[in-house]
Amino acid sequence: MSLLLLRKTLELQAANITGLVQSAAPASAPSNPPHLGNHIDVMA
Repeated sequence: MSLLLLRKTLELQAANITGLVQSAAPASAPSNPPHLGNHIDVMA
């Protein structure tokens, strides 16, 4: 009986982890203007 309970618990944990991984938002590209960082002013 305890092995069946352990097996069921592991299955539930695997399902929860799968759900969390799928719901995690993928990293999106930063929404900076396209001209940002193209030129560096080095005059001091």
